Amino acid sequence: MLDFNPRAQIGGNMPPHLTALDAAQEFHMDCAILCVNSPETASQAALLIDRETKARNEAERQRKAEKEPYLEQGRKVDLDWKPVTETLQKAIEPVKRQVLAWTAQERARMQAEAEAARIEAERLQELAIEKMRKESHGIDEAIAVSDQAEIDAKTKLAEANARQRVEAEGIRARGIKTVWEAEIIDIEAVVIALSKNSEIQEVAKKVANSMARQMKGAFILNGAKPVSRETI
Repeated sequence: MLDFNPRAQIGGNMPPHLTALDAAQEFHMDCAILCVNSPETASQAALLIDRETKARNEAERQRKAEKEPYLEQGRKVDLDWKPVTETLQKAIEPVKRQVLAWTAQERARMQAEAEAARIEAERLQELAIEKMRKESHGIDEAIAVSDQAEIDAKTKLAEANARQRVEAEGIRARGIKTVWEAEIIDIEAVVIALSKNSEIQEVAKKVANSMARQMKGAFILNGAKPVSRETI
């Protein structure tokens, strides 16, 4: 039977993982032809189980060893660049706060102007209606003045609502967005409220299984019970 240790299979210019895969595929065939129906075949199965455990552990060891230099390099790169991004973010935060405060003031000012224009438009409309009642001439002019005042009011309001961008010549204009997030005031209530969320359920299963492995038969958790199963 073929040795399943990946290190023993390395040869020529073939990458270790491909050599190990060849061995794994041959091991798969050995498993496929085994029928456990006697003490002898049970012993053969025990040998296969032992081979699989050792080979899988060795494959994991080699995978981690092969991957570690890249992980270490990645961690070093992250550490090298983290001060740069942190400094940039720290520097720009006060600027962003000032921009938000200024745009809020500008919107409030322009909205106040728009409201004043709306009130004036209503006043002119009332005057136009009154003139229509009293006079038979000058009605069109009064209506035109009233309509223009209403248009001006709507324009000012639209400008106030549009004051949501910061821009400068030669750069992309940036819109000011309203971002919502949850402020947690009762984490237990939040977990209960999200209990039907599939992601929360998966996390709960993992935590429950971890507790069951540690506590075994003494495992107690609302909505769950300890269940044992045999494995090799």
